[in-house]
Amino acid sequence: NGYRLRKELFCFSGDKIAVQFWYEWFDENKQWWRTYGLEHWTFDETTGLMKERRMSGNDVKIADEERWYKDGGLERGPDPAPLTE
Repeated sequence: NGYRLRKELFCFSGDKIAVQFWYEWFDENKQWWRTYGLEHWTFDETTGLMKERRMSGNDVKIADEERWYKDGGLERGPDPAPLTE
């Protein structure tokens, strides 16, 4: 379904990591969508395995010419939420 994903580290502390993500995909009618948001992961300090994952995301309908990820690459348009130091 054309699925392309990009994740970037947002912040981390101790056993927790937060990432922001963007992905594009199309549905059964060939309508393109961009899903974006934040994920929060908590890891078990003994095993290192993920013990909790929370995600908050939004779906936006987009036209083919609005896609950031084309031709199998990860080219993308302007950053909708630039990170600052």
